[in-house]
Amino acid sequence: MTIEEFLLARVAEDEKVARDHEAEYASLGHPSTSTATFSPIQREGIGDMDYPVLVIDSARVLAECAAKREVVNHLIMEIGDDPYAEMPDHLARHMALVYADHSDYREEWRPT
Repeated sequence: MTIEEFLLARVAEDEKVARDHEAEYASLGHPSTSTATFSPIQREGIGDMDYPVLVIDSARVLAECAAKREVVNHLIMEIGDDPYAEMPDHLARHMALVYADHSDYREEWRPT
């Protein structure tokens, strides 16, 4: 798997999560934007202090995925078989770093 294939696969996974989220919330009669709550105190079982820390807007996630796909497709055209295409390679490595905890991530892709 190339770094470009890895990135496109992660973008597809992110899109699926966003579309599934949209469908789930639409079926409940909610808008596609939701608020997740998190409380470090509640996590420790000490109290009940929920506060919103993350707003997920499916439309924004899908737009971000489209932008990432466009960048990766451009990188594919730029890099081609040129091993000296350092700038696009540098960008791809940083984009992949976001997914470093994924089992398909390769340490050789880590930016230097």
